[in-house]
Amino acid sequence: MFSRKERISRATFARIFSQGRTAYTDKLSLRCSNSQGGNQYSFVVSAKVSKLATARNLLKRRGRYIIRKHADKIEKFLACIFFFKLGATRLNF
Repeated sequence: MFSRKERISRATFARIFSQGRTAYTDKLSLRCSNSQGGNQYSFVVSAKVSKLATARNLLKRRGRYIIRKHADKIEKFLACIFFFKLGATRLNF
């Protein structure tokens, strides 16, 4: 799990939806906006992706691991929300 300052608050979540930019793939969507103090991340996995909570949690854990692994390559002061889509459970790690 990310530290409190690395997680996106509810107010920031709404701001990202209204002002953020979006990028799409067939299995993942990404919304990003500027952040006030450092990078912040959130992962959203709908129950439509998988009915099993363990499968949804697995996707979130994998996403957090990838972010930590590549943190030095990510631009500073970004707030990003990752949305997993149908079929994301079948992706290779």
